[in-house]
Amino acid sequence: MHRRTATVDLPSPRIGSFVQPEPHSPQFFPPPASTSSRFSPPRFTISQSLISRQWLQRTTFIALFSLFSVSVYILLLNGSSNLEPAALPQEVKSPFRAAMKTIAHSHGRPWRPSHKDVLASRPQITLTPEQELAALSSFIISLPDQNILPPSVDPSQPIDPQLIIDFDTRADGAEAELKRLVTSTWENYPVVMYTKPSAVTRELRTLIDSFNLRPTPIVIDINERPDVDTLEPVLQRLAGSSSFPLLLVDGSLIDVSTSDRLQELGGSGTLQILVTESGAIINGGKRRKGRR
Repeated sequence: MHRRTATVDLPSPRIGSFVQPEPHSPQFFPPPASTSSRFSPPRFTISQSLISRQWLQRTTFIALFSLFSVSVYILLLNGSSNLEPAALPQEVKSPFRAAMKTIAHSHGRPWRPSHKDVLASRPQITLTPEQELAALSSFIISLPDQNILPPSVDPSQPIDPQLIIDFDTRADGAEAELKRLVTSTWENYPVVMYTKPSAVTRELRTLIDSFNLRPTPIVIDINERPDVDTLEPVLQRLAGSSSFPLLLVDGSLIDVSTSDRLQELGGSGTLQILVTESGAIINGGKRRKGRR
């Protein structure tokens, strides 16, 4: 007796394909990891990222190193350029030695002093007492509230010209410029008075006011200035007198130290003549109200 068996035709698996069993089948197991090319892109992406990161780090290092090299080069250039000014103080003492050092630092290039260096090596002009008095008066009158002598000024010594003169006292034309300064000062201000409160000062101001001068006389009360402690001994040195007031007519000092002397000058007409010769005009100013 033959037993019948049922045969089921199952599709033959294709070569290279994988048939996944049913989940509940005892033969079920996860498929093996495939080595096909569809899983290779992640590896390629990771390696590309590593390459990009290394390239970025290398580029950053090169850029920083280049910046550092350029900075060091600029510092070296600035350091070498500062060698020439260092030789300037020695130039006044020994011009030849300073020139030789400068040529050595310049690596054989010819050295030529600048215009500023030439001026710095020249001595500035020396003022006579008359020139110093004119420059000081111009300095004070031009800006009375701002032009102040500093306490560092030694009244017993001539004032530094650069302190009271507004042009370069070492320039080629300094002497000619100084002469123009003196002339213009007394032309613009022919009558100048440095005063302190006293009876003689009151008499002098009354006499000068009676002339009704043009230009208007300049009156400088030294007690009202913050630099009185410096200005007073400077004026005494320049005038050769310790008494006030000081009357300057065309830059010349007129003795008005006493009341008798003042009455003598006014009564004889001498003061009127001196004032007229200075360029001031008597009765040329405007009369104040209330006066005839």
